Amino acid sequence: MNIADEEEYTGFTFKDAAYEYRLVAFVDLLGFVKYLEERDLKNVLDVLETFHKDMSKESFHERFAKSKYAVQNDDFKVIDPVRLQDRRVTVFSDLVVISYRGTKEYLEWNFKELIDTIHEAQNMILSKGVLLRGGITYEKLYHNERYCVGPGLVRAYYLESKVANFPRIIIDPEISRKSPFNKFCSDHINLHEQDGIWATNEFEAIKQLVEVNEQDLKSPELHEFRANMYIKLKSLNEIIENGIASGVDKVVEKMSWMVPQYNEALVKVTSTLGNDFSIVDPKGEDEFYKTLLAVKKIEI
Repeated sequence: MNIADEEEYTGFTFKDAAYEYRLVAFVDLLGFVKYLEERDLKNVLDVLETFHKDMSKESFHERFAKSKYAVQNDDFKVIDPVRLQDRRVTVFSDLVVISYRGTKEYLEWNFKELIDTIHEAQNMILSKGVLLRGGITYEKLYHNERYCVGPGLVRAYYLESKVANFPRIIIDPEISRKSPFNKFCSDHINLHEQDGIWATNEFEAIKQLVEVNEQDLKSPELHEFRANMYIKLKSLNEIIENGIASGVDKVVEKMSWMVPQYNEALVKVTSTLGNDFSIVDPKGEDEFYKTLLAVKKIEI
């Protein structure tokens, strides 16, 4: 069957196909091959379902717009349908490619939404004991419900596989140094610069979140949120210690990179928020909260 026959057979035409500049994120589960070896199929599918759901069905801002927290925030009360049309997602096994059209009018919003969606996915997949790694660029791409192809995909994959190195999603240095992306990066609470590379960094995000919202986080009404901070640190602690214990050089290198950042985040959380869960565990007998309070610094 030649191309002409294929077009007639599927009803799809390539006549108007053209590259366009898009924000492109290539994100995958770090260490997924080892995870496959160690877990049964049910665990594997559970992780993939969490990953795919958080990355592909609704963006972070779409979910937020429907939540009670959006009531006082005009930016999230209405999601422009044009913005939703800008979003394209391709999922395959342990990787997801998300892209947004790079139109000037929506570029900053789309950049924020892409970062926030990925950051939310990082938080959710962390609860499964898995980390993400990826790369984000702004390049030519052809992306629809059937095809994802172009220099943008190649570049994003290169950033993920050759540049990121550690459990983080990095912004292409080729764009983060230039306007307007340099401002987008410096303005976003979930992006931080390290060694000249902007990336989503869980540890810096934890510290900044605590610092910015110190007084609010101490209120009794937010005890669940405070507990979640400790839950996140507990998950990171287990991942790091298990990785170091594996003795695999590449894994140990990645986990060792995380240790000082984890320790700094832990100190920030405990020194600022304390570890008082008496409002939900007045007798101090709940094993869950005892486990959270047992999270300690990691020594290597």
